[in-house]
Amino acid sequence: MQVVRGAISNGREWAFMLLRLNEIGNGGIYEVSPPMKIAFENNYPNHVTNRGPDVVAGILAHWVRHRHHPPSVGYIHKHVTDRALLQ
Repeated sequence: MQVVRGAISNGREWAFMLLRLNEIGNGGIYEVSPPMKIAFENNYPNHVTNRGPDVVAGILAHWVRHRHHPPSVGYIHKHVTDRALLQ
């Protein structure tokens, strides 16, 4: 099974996606996280006021470190959504 991991961001909000392609190449299933907002004071980027950057960096690092192991179905909900809601 081929898996494509992705993130989209405007620098202040992040969303993470997983696409699992079907074995025969005619579609697949996908998961998308809710947006994670990085809170900041007016003098951004000097004073970030939540854990957002740490969570984003942790998710990306985990994906790189475990790139040879396809994530299980429900990965976004179990691992990414929970962290997004903890902010």
